[in-house]
Amino acid sequence: MANILQVFTPGALFKLQTETYSPPLVLGYLEKIMENLGHIVTSIDCNNYGLFEFNKDTIGEVILDKLIEDIKKNQPEIILISSWTYGLPFVIELIKKLKQEKINAKTILGGYNATVLPKETLELTKVDYIYAGNNLIEFGEVIGDIIKGNTNKIIKQSSEMDIEKLPLATFSSFQFKDNPKKFNLMSSFGCMYRCKFCSDCRIWDGYKSFSPERMIEQIQLLKKLYKPVYFSFWESNITMNRPYGKKFLEMYDGEVPWFTYSRFDSLDKEIVDMMANKGCKYLFMGSEHFSEEILNYFEKTKDPKKYIEKFWDVLKILKDYDIIPILSILIGSPKETRDTLESLYQNLLKAKKINPKVEFELSPLTLEIGTGLWEEYKEGKVKLYPTKDITLMREYSGVQAFIDKHQYEDVIITPQKFLFKNESMPEIEFESLIKEYVAKIEKLRKY
Repeated sequence: MANILQVFTPGALFKLQTETYSPPLVLGYLEKIMENLGHIVTSIDCNNYGLFEFNKDTIGEVILDKLIEDIKKNQPEIILISSWTYGLPFVIELIKKLKQEKINAKTILGGYNATVLPKETLELTKVDYIYAGNNLIEFGEVIGDIIKGNTNKIIKQSSEMDIEKLPLATFSSFQFKDNPKKFNLMSSFGCMYRCKFCSDCRIWDGYKSFSPERMIEQIQLLKKLYKPVYFSFWESNITMNRPYGKKFLEMYDGEVPWFTYSRFDSLDKEIVDMMANKGCKYLFMGSEHFSEEILNYFEKTKDPKKYIEKFWDVLKILKDYDIIPILSILIGSPKETRDTLESLYQNLLKAKKINPKVEFELSPLTLEIGTGLWEEYKEGKVKLYPTKDITLMREYSGVQAFIDKHQYEDVIITPQKFLFKNESMPEIEFESLIKEYVAKIEKLRKY
C-alpha cells in the first residue's frame, strides 16, 4: 500500500475559472483503480485552486507554491502527474521545486508527450518515470512495480484495453472548493476518422466505445453524488455511432442538460430531434474551414464539397431545435491564402446571418504531438517557424504557466510558439494575414 498523489497541471491560465470547473476524467478512473488495490489516493487539479483575479506574470508561481504546500501536507510516496503538452513547462518547474524542497516522492508523468515521445519527455522534465501508454486498467501493476523498484524509467504498455472493465468514476479523492457543477465524460476512446491535425485516433489506437448502459450508470452515479447542472461529452460518439446514440438517448432521462462534440456530417433531423428532446443545449462541431483544398489537406472528409453543403443544412436544423452550434475553426495551414481566409470569413458571416447564436472557437493551426501533421513534420514534409508575436498564440492556443518567463523554444514542449510555413507567402506577410483575419473573425462574435 502506498500514499499516492495525483496532480493535473493547470489549463489555459487566462481562462482559469472554477464556475465551469470539471475534474479530469482519466484521473477519476485511476483513482478508483488504485484505491481498489488498497492504495491511499489524493488528487489535486491545479485548475480548482479558485484563482479568479491574478497577474498573468506571477500566476504560475502562485499555483506552484500552493501545490508544493499541499504536497508537503499530504507527504505522498508517489506523485502521478497528468499533463497536456502545454502544461509541460509547469511540470519542469514542479520537478525543480520538489528537488529544491527536498521532497523525495517518486514522480511519474503520463499524457500525450509521455506516450509519443517518452525519451525526449523524460530528458526535458527530469521526472523519475515516464508512463508511455494509455492502458488505465493495468496501471495498478505499474504502481506495484515502482514501489518494488522493478521497472525501467520509461514504462511502456500495450494500448489494448477493455474499457467496459474501467471502474465508475466518483472523484472522491479530489478536494473541491465547491461541488463540481459540470462533468466532462467520454462514451468512447479514439475516433473513427483520421483528421491530420488530431491525435485521438492515433493515441488511443483506433476506436472503442462504452455500452449505453454503462454510460447511463456513470451519469446516474454522478447525479446522486454531486447534483451537477451540466454534463459534456468530449467526443462525437453519440452522433457518429448512430446505433449507440439512439439507444443512449432512449435510455437517458434528460434531467440534466448536456453538450457534446459532433461532426456535422453525422447529423440529421432524426438524431437532432432526439438530442433536443433529451436536453442537448450545445454542439461543438469541427467545421475547421470552408476551403475544399484545405479540408482535403486536413483529411477531414473524402468529399469536401458535399461536406460543406451538409453544413448549411445542419445549421438550419439546429436553429429550428434551438441547439447552439460552436464551430471549431483552424486557420494557418501551409495552403492558406488571402482568398481562402476571405472565403472563410464570408461563410462565417453567412452562418451568423442564418443563426445569430452560432459561436466560434478560433485557433491558429499548431503542431500537436502524435498527429498526422506531426508525422509529416518528422519526415520534413512540413516546416515550422517561431512566431514573431507570442500574443497571437497566447490568446488562442492554451498558453500556460512559465512559457514566457523561461523562454522554452522547443516545438515538443511549446508548439504554440510556432506557425506552419506557408507555401505561397513569406513568414512576415503570412503572420500579418493571420492576425488580420483573427481580428475580423473575432468581431463576428458580436454580430
